[in-house]
Amino acid sequence: MRSGCTASHPGCAVEGGHLYANSARNTTVATAARSILKQARRKKAERGNLVLPTKEHFQALVEAIRESGVGECRAAADFVQFIAFSGARKTEAANVLWSDAEFIRGNIHLRVTKNGEARYVPMMNEMRGLLERMKSERSDDALTDHILVVKEAQGFITSACRRLGIPRFTTHGLRHLFGTACLAAGVDVRTVAQWLGHKDNGALLLKIYSHVRKDHETAMIKLVRFAV
Repeated sequence: MRSGCTASHPGCAVEGGHLYANSARNTTVATAARSILKQARRKKAERGNLVLPTKEHFQALVEAIRESGVGECRAAADFVQFIAFSGARKTEAANVLWSDAEFIRGNIHLRVTKNGEARYVPMMNEMRGLLERMKSERSDDALTDHILVVKEAQGFITSACRRLGIPRFTTHGLRHLFGTACLAAGVDVRTVAQWLGHKDNGALLLKIYSHVRKDHETAMIKLVRFAV
């Protein structure tokens, strides 16, 4: 150890073998640390203060984006609907090809996923209508072409929320919108968790969507009868 240098000094700790790198000098380590911290804060904020649009706000949002007149606004509106109707993550949705849309079986194959395990999500009626309309407008597309033309639409969402005067929500919120809609419709938690790509059989789902679960339970209780 150098004269006058303490073990608490990053440089000395590196020289002494206590640290792999001096985080104050190694920009790669510092950047990675900031990225991890930023993602953790974002996830905590989204789970702690989940903001979802109502059905009416969602419809108005899609129309506001589609009619904004900005370049790729129609593609951005399609992106927003695709995420909401599938529950896919942005990267998962961006990698879906036309060959992955199985109209006969009524499924969409998500090949590129967060955990590396491909999965299928159901082609809901609204999703089928969206894909059929997109396909008719792009009849020259090949099966190997990507369904979504854009890979991001947060700017469009933020601008539309501001114009409509509704609370801002993130693109990831569209994925939560899918989950809440499925739970509210009576789909069991484990199935919804599988569609979303969760590996915990619905434990996280119950924490995030507790408010929807309570509303659903209240509605179900009213249907319980012990006599004719």
